[in-house]
Parts: sequence; structure tokens; C-alpha cells
Amino acid sequence: MEQAQTDAATADQQPQQPEEDAAAAVGTDETQEEQTGETQEEQTGEAQEASITVDIVDRTSERILNSPALVPNTGSAVTDDYFDDAAFVGDSITEGIKLYDQTVSDMASEVIRGIQEEDVNAAMKYFPGYGAASSNMSGFPVINSSLDELKKKEFLPYSNAIAQGLDFIMVGHISVPNVTGDDTPASLSEKMISEVLRQDLGFKGIVMTDYLNDRTIVKNYSAADAAVKAIQAGADLLLEPDDLDAAYEGVLKAVKKGDITEDRLDESIYRILRVKLSMQDESSDTTESESVSDY
Repeated sequence: MEQAQTDAATADQQPQQPEEDAAAAVGTDETQEEQTGETQEEQTGEAQEASITVDIVDRTSERILNSPALVPNTGSAVTDDYFDDAAFVGDSITEGIKLYDQTVSDMASEVIRGIQEEDVNAAMKYFPGYGAASSNMSGFPVINSSLDELKKKEFLPYSNAIAQGLDFIMVGHISVPNVTGDDTPASLSEKMISEVLRQDLGFKGIVMTDYLNDRTIVKNYSAADAAVKAIQAGADLLLEPDDLDAAYEGVLKAVKKGDITEDRLDESIYRILRVKLSMQDESSDTTESESVSDY
């Protein structure tokens, strides 16, 4: 009798097993569906963000290209031929879009004005500019323009910024053989810094080099030679020599030998101190005006 009851109980339990398995299977399917749904939502969200980004870039580019300042008195489509004599703006959503030189200059002036209105000294880089430079696999980027051509185009933003009171210009590792007569980069060229930038363009502020640990510099000059040549060329600040100790010792030896004069060093010290003092004066004026306004 007890055996029969046990068998009956067992029989009652057996049909329930498939139901439990089915419930577990349903639970697993629901979990997978949730995970799949989450993944699809993430992918959809990423795709929407990418689409929005592309749309912003497209609309901004279209707005720039169709600006009356860029395409005056034309109803025709803009082509590369139309912009043959234009400059490039890089490192932004407008990279590769060619703009008129004056427009580039105006934009740069507004950026400088905005920065300096916040009591920050702006620096313009990379003189003489990469707009007309072509890549050179064996050395530095090269600009084959003449000095007159550069003054009409590439130098325009720098000239306007200098007139605006710019205190810092970074000089790039760019060769200008039709101006210097050789492949010396502008950052180490006395012709480009002391003659062209300072004398011709009238820049009296601080000249800093581009990174001196740049591979093109390291490949062609020792740390000591690069530092000495930069100072001889007229640079005031040397940005990140490849070997600071070697650069320091190289400059020290050059001074002791007379290859770098004390007068030359004094010129740089004067420029740096002048900017520092002007910054302090501006800070004092701002603090004083704020104190007065409190009353």
C-alpha cells in the first residue's frame, strides 16, 4: 500500500519536470533577449551619436564653404580650382577646407582676442606656417614660395597678430630654401627668425621653437647643436630639447667660446622679463579695478 502511494507520488511529480525545464528555458531566453536588446540599444545609440557628429561636420563644412566671405558674388558650385590660392586651416572639423588668406587672418585675430581678454597670453604657431608646405620624406616639410609670395599670403595672419600686440610666436621646423638658401628649418634659421620675423615683420615679442625633441630635429642635429643654433638664430625659449643636460652644456660651451654673446642672451632675457612684467601690471590693474568696484 505504501509502495503504491510512493509510486503515485512519484508519478505526480514526473509531469512537473518538463514544466520546470520550460520555465528555466523561458527565463534564459528572456535574459538573452534583454541582453540582446541592451546591445542593440547601445549600438543604435552609438550609431545615432556618430550620425549626429557627421551631420554637424557636414552642416558646418557646408556653412563655411557657402559663406559669402569665402565665395563672394558666385552662385556656382565650389570646386578645388576656385581655392587654388587659398590657405588651409587644420586640426579641427574644418581641416582640409581651404579658406581665403584674409579670412584665416581674421579668424586667428578673433581667437587671439578672445584668449587675451581672459588674461592669457596667446601664442601663434607654426611660423612661417604649414599652409604652403609640402611633405618631405627625407627631411623637414618644405615651402618653396619666395619671400614676396610668403608676405602676400602665409605671413598675413602673423602680420595682423603682431599689429594686434601678440607676445608669443612659435617657429616651426619648416624649410624655406628660396628664402634661406638651404634646408635649415625656420626654427634654427637666423634668416627666418632675426631677419624675416623680427626685422621684416616687426615682431618684438618672444620667439619659441617647436619641440626640439621632434624626430626631424633629432635625426639631423644633436641636442647641443640644436639648442645653440636656435639661440644664435634668435629664439628666446627652447621647447623640450631631446637631452636637456646636453643642450645646457652645449649652450654654456658656446657662450664661453664666444659663439653666443652675452648681448644675445640679454636680448632674450629682456623680452621674457618685459612680458612677465606686463602680465604683472595687467594683473595689478585688474585686481585694483575689482577692488574699486567692490565699493
